[in-house]
Amino acid sequence: MVWFARVSVILLSVLAIVFSAYFLREQVKPYRLITAISSDHPLRKNYETFVHDYDDENKLYISLRIQEGTAWLELIHALKKIRADLLTIRFVDDVHDLISAQYPKAIGPHFKLESFLDDDGQLRPESAGYLDNQLFQGMYVNYARNAFLITVVFKPNFDRQLSKNILTEIYRILDLHNKKSLYHYHLLGDLYQQTQFQLEIQKSNLRVLPVFIIIILLSFYFFFRSWGVSAAALFIIGMAYLGTVLFIAWWEKSLSPLASMSLFFVFVIATSDLVHYFTALQRSGETGAAKVFWPCFMTSLTTFVGLASLLFSEIVPVRNFGLYCCCGTVVAFLSTFYFLPTLIQIFKIRIIPLKSNRYLVQPHLLFKYIKPRKAKIVGAYFILGILSIASLSRLTFQDSFLEV
Repeated sequence: MVWFARVSVILLSVLAIVFSAYFLREQVKPYRLITAISSDHPLRKNYETFVHDYDDENKLYISLRIQEGTAWLELIHALKKIRADLLTIRFVDDVHDLISAQYPKAIGPHFKLESFLDDDGQLRPESAGYLDNQLFQGMYVNYARNAFLITVVFKPNFDRQLSKNILTEIYRILDLHNKKSLYHYHLLGDLYQQTQFQLEIQKSNLRVLPVFIIIILLSFYFFFRSWGVSAAALFIIGMAYLGTVLFIAWWEKSLSPLASMSLFFVFVIATSDLVHYFTALQRSGETGAAKVFWPCFMTSLTTFVGLASLLFSEIVPVRNFGLYCCCGTVVAFLSTFYFLPTLIQIFKIRIIPLKSNRYLVQPHLLFKYIKPRKAKIVGAYFILGILSIASLSRLTFQDSFLEV
């Protein structure tokens, strides 16, 4: 029976991770910075009107700059291949570039549209003047004829959950036709910015998460002298973390900067509950764990209420941050006091009594340092507080996400 329970816990954990990965893949979309502003704010309304009128969110811009020594016809040949491959990508509706561009040419009393390039790929003599006037200047090629602009237009029903895959395919196409290093390229536009912003947030989480995991494992082992305790703590923290991630994906369908910060806040809250619980077990066994329930409940409740005050903020990311932290606080408390005891019994995790841990029975070195210096420390605290308040007037608002 115990064997079956252990296998069930492990199997359900694996299934939960697989389901979460699938759910996040299907639900999470690139984060839109404009959603940081309330939907009824004039700035957001003006932006969405602009997007609606010019369909800017469904466009991607590719800037190509010719390498020194590259022949004109060689690059034009590469541009034709790039254009043909871009049009094969799912959700791409059209590609605007010098290859497809046309200008109005007068023929007697009438006008006709003429391509800027002739059949050989050279610029038509009369087309040069059009490229340099205000109507076409910088739209397809610059004045020096060494930089080109390609506009990729996506279909209105474009699925933004596939943005990363589409950008990967565009990179592949650009690299495929640049084996001879004909050009440098850069991607621009709202779609590119949103997707890259989302990827950077994910990368930062993936970089920091392994460090947190190692610190948690080593810290719990240091204080409780049991790898079983470390593994159980990591499991409960993972439940709180994963539950909050799924709630974010369901609620916001993206991962904003503050949502990312809320995950690490939940990490800290779950760790705090676990330290209190295992310390009580270590000192007094199951009776100690029962005694610490209400103190931890009141701590979680006050934390929940404090974070819930953010729900009244007019700033959407701040409001969501409070909501996610509240969710994580609840999941962390319930997991610690209702699921962890069962986990300990199923896997027969041994909690070493306090008297056998020589690191915890010794007086804390920091306490020995602080006790004779109480007045000086309190005085320094008030001085630093006054200096901090005085420095608030020198703070500046960072309104450029590119400089963050």
